[in-house]
Amino acid sequence: MKKANIFFPVAGIMFLLMLLLATLLYRHSQVDYQSYHQQTELIRNIQKNTAELARDILLVQSGQTYHYDAVAKTLAHNDTLILSLQSNDTNFTPLINAWATFKSFIEDIKSNNAIYQNSLRYFSHGIESLLLDLSADKQNVKIIKALWHLELNFLQFSLGHGKQSTEQLTRQANAFNKMAKSLPKKTANNVAMLSQHVQILLRKYSLLKQLNFQLLNTDIPQQAQLLLHQYDQNFNQTMQQAAKIRTFFYGICLVLMLVVVITIIKLKTILSELHDSEALVRDVADNAPIMLWMSNKKGNLVFLNERLRLISGCKEGNSISTVCLEGIYPDDKNQLRDALQLQQHKTTESLLQIRIKDDQKGCLYWSVRVVARHSEAGEYQGLVCSMADVTQQKLLEEKTQLAAQVFEHSLEGILISDTDNKIVQVNKAFSTLTGYSQKEVLGKSPNLLNSGIQDKAFYQEMWKAINERGFWRGEVYNRRKNKEIYPEWLTITVVKNKAHDITHHIAIFNDITEKKKAEQDIHFLAHFDSLTRLPNRVLFNERMDHAIQQAKRSGRCIAVMFLDLDRFKSVNDSLGHEAGDELLIKVAEDLSRCIRDADTLARIGGDEFTVLLEAVDKDTVYKNCPIVAEKIIQKLSSSYHIKKTQVFIGVSIGIAIYPNDGESIAVLTQHADMAMYHAKDEGRNNFQFYSEQLNDVVQKRLTLEADLRIAIEQQQFFIHYQPQYNLLSKQLQGFEALIRWQHPRLGVLASGEFIPVAEETGLIIDIGKWVLETACHQLTLWQIMTPLALRMAVNISLKQLEKEDFVSCVNAVLDTYNIQPKTLELEVTESMFLEDGSTTLAILKQLDQLGVKLSIDDFGTGYSNMSYLKKLPIDRIKIDRCFINDIPHDENDAAIVRIIIDIAKIFGIKVIAEGIETREQEAYLVEKGCDEGQGFLFNKPLSVSAINTLLEKPLS
Repeated sequence: MKKANIFFPVAGIMFLLMLLLATLLYRHSQVDYQSYHQQTELIRNIQKNTAELARDILLVQSGQTYHYDAVAKTLAHNDTLILSLQSNDTNFTPLINAWATFKSFIEDIKSNNAIYQNSLRYFSHGIESLLLDLSADKQNVKIIKALWHLELNFLQFSLGHGKQSTEQLTRQANAFNKMAKSLPKKTANNVAMLSQHVQILLRKYSLLKQLNFQLLNTDIPQQAQLLLHQYDQNFNQTMQQAAKIRTFFYGICLVLMLVVVITIIKLKTILSELHDSEALVRDVADNAPIMLWMSNKKGNLVFLNERLRLISGCKEGNSISTVCLEGIYPDDKNQLRDALQLQQHKTTESLLQIRIKDDQKGCLYWSVRVVARHSEAGEYQGLVCSMADVTQQKLLEEKTQLAAQVFEHSLEGILISDTDNKIVQVNKAFSTLTGYSQKEVLGKSPNLLNSGIQDKAFYQEMWKAINERGFWRGEVYNRRKNKEIYPEWLTITVVKNKAHDITHHIAIFNDITEKKKAEQDIHFLAHFDSLTRLPNRVLFNERMDHAIQQAKRSGRCIAVMFLDLDRFKSVNDSLGHEAGDELLIKVAEDLSRCIRDADTLARIGGDEFTVLLEAVDKDTVYKNCPIVAEKIIQKLSSSYHIKKTQVFIGVSIGIAIYPNDGESIAVLTQHADMAMYHAKDEGRNNFQFYSEQLNDVVQKRLTLEADLRIAIEQQQFFIHYQPQYNLLSKQLQGFEALIRWQHPRLGVLASGEFIPVAEETGLIIDIGKWVLETACHQLTLWQIMTPLALRMAVNISLKQLEKEDFVSCVNAVLDTYNIQPKTLELEVTESMFLEDGSTTLAILKQLDQLGVKLSIDDFGTGYSNMSYLKKLPIDRIKIDRCFINDIPHDENDAAIVRIIIDIAKIFGIKVIAEGIETREQEAYLVEKGCDEGQGFLFNKPLSVSAINTLLEKPLS
């Protein structure tokens, strides 16, 4: 024992020194692998694992470790790494073969060591048992000595100290066996059995020694080094140095293993003499993943491992009550105390679970196993308790329970079948959706749900996808228990074990009857108008494309009509959108009666409709289309009763013919649209065919639109101002702002040449705002130059009035240039009230409240309604020049002018005439009471500089 006490510290110091040296060597053998190929790290891991395997195998042989868990884990890890090498293109055959050989050594060592350890235990116990049996008879002294001699020689041989060879020990065992023949039969049999185990030990010892040598001298490090050399060509010098250092490192590792082997052998010798090794028990207990303690019969701790010592702070000698930690829940603490108290009187073990408070995880779960120790006589000796953290296991159980709950309460049907496609489990939703209970389907094939709609080829493709990709997803029709067929969305996935063999199939499905219905509704909405139930633009284009293809083959024509309702906006705004929708429905019904069943009527948006006339003969197309168009115009010219109100509308129709006017959907639709706008320009409520001349007009308009956008960006506009005078006093009253466009190619353009295009395109918004701001700014400058109370008249478009912020915009301009609202006069046309009477009225009233003056331009040229003069806050009426040109000689014009002046006086509205060019016209207007006038008789529209001159010398 003294030698052992000296040996272990010395061996420990040597081990630490060598370990330190090995650590230093290992550190110096490390190089920067960041730039190396990924395989270098993989190969080094194989080297490391191989060394660990050799060490772990030797530890198991020496008895320091009693299981192969570490070996199995490292083997699995190395198998994974070797598998990674096999998937690589580089040739790793030598290393892979070396690994296969190494694995075979390990398996041989494991099996032979198990036999060796078993025979060794039998040998030790057999010697002891024979000595006890033979010592009772003094005549067996010779045999006892031989037995002692055999045990001594074998132990020296196993430790490597004896001089006997294997053959000598075998002969000695055989000789001993012959001596034992004179003994009783039972003892002789034991001697024979002992002799057989000696022979087994001798064979296995030599074999294990040889296998250990082969294990420690495996080719894996050399093969790995060769492979690393291939990756380290750019770092040859560094790697060579590292290789040398690793060689020293491996040598130190071998020495370390030798020290460990010697230490273990020495320890094994001591353990064979001592039946109870406290050091080994403590070493195992301290490294165990659980908390262990042992008490005596007085209830005091006689042993506890390091893990429990660190957690509880208990010490040997303390009462077992100290293991009840402060963090244990009160109820669980009482349960633990009761279990420890009751276990003293029980022979079976007790197993319970306690909860521990944890600041980070909230709650930990510990499993506690308590068993009582008893002597051979049955006397109570104390308790042995093990405690393990089972929090993860508890959480896993909860997750498993949760998964089961999710499975059972899922709204989707779930079916699980085995490898033979027999149903092993279904959930509640399955029964709800199919009508089959779980009992009715267990052990049966899912084919019982087959509707017969899908053919054999369908299911062959399904199973092909499942077997190749591991899943299939799609729509199928199945049959419920009540024979009802329903559509379902089905997903089938496979479940595989670690060997990648299919163990189960999981089918998840849900009833998509409502979804299919919704898809049909969506399909309808995608191709039909939801209000009129007519085809929409998408379906119309599809049918037009089909009609074009048919016409190409048959040599016939098709006609595309583009319809736009006249005065629909007025009805929609005055009576409301519901009334507008009702009108559209009735119009759609009337239009459907005007065409053949083979033709297509579509609503493409708002109040726009299209008609497709198919298979029209070339010779009669220009005769038949007007018949249909006139029929439509006549039908829609009748009155409609909407919300107890009689309303009148009309329709403008544009017609394009395939192939004369185009051969594609886009071109035909565009040309029909052009023709429709031409119909509106021609007075509405008529139809027009597309023509090349119309296309030229449209192209010119498009060019003008593009030039207009450039003009706005480059500020190519300027304003001329036409003076307005009091006809009696000849006093200057103000100016009308008239915009002009300095076109870079066409020269100066008057407003009538580009304002209609600006209104159609919406560019009038920016242009009108610029005119308003520029005119107001100029008025401010002229008011400074003259004491006259001048006003500025600015024409306003309907597009400007439709903007929500128009009133705010006008107010902002007045504030910016500090203009009195009454000096600004906004001119609106009479046609605005026909288009949007109610909206215009509201905006004009807001402008009137602002203080701005309002006038009606071109009065009498449109649909004059005297009620507007009563409803609208109009300050001035302007008589159009068309009535002034021929007065006083044209009696009709003279009568119209006289009536306009008389009506204005009745409503208290001032009148101004435009286009006065002669003194005779002036005299007639003065005679009839016209208040003001403007025209070439006084001044033509003037530039700013000319107005400045005029203000410096005002007319008398």
